[in-house]
Amino acid sequence: MSSFLNYFVSFGMSFESARELLMHFCKKYELDHARTHLLLSELESIQKNQASRLTPEEFRELVISRREKRQNKFKNENKSLVLSLVVRMIDSDATLGKLLTLNKQINHDLKDDVYKQALLMSQPERLPVKRVAIWSAIFQIKEN
Repeated sequence: MSSFLNYFVSFGMSFESARELLMHFCKKYELDHARTHLLLSELESIQKNQASRLTPEEFRELVISRREKRQNKFKNENKSLVLSLVVRMIDSDATLGKLLTLNKQINHDLKDDVYKQALLMSQPERLPVKRVAIWSAIFQIKEN
């Protein structure tokens, strides 16, 4: 029954209609009052969460603003733009390192994204070593 609650809300059913339908099935399948009360609470919670979601217009504006922000960041440099989107899918340190050696502009544009991805996709036991190396590279500290 609880899996149908999301459908009630997704189809735009009012709370009262969804509640009546839920009560009908609870009586039909002879669910106890505690379970019925739990389902009603869950329906109300889902209904409130659905109301706080973005409308299609707001979502479209958000996508457009993100696209404009990316284009401004890379100043219509299509290679850097595409690579910045691909960096999030790379999980190999060697590949990330090669990405920074493509050319000076890509290195300048993507250095922060590559470092962030290297830390996010790191294995927990290697993280302390990688963290020191990455921060050293960011602050341009050269070890003897």
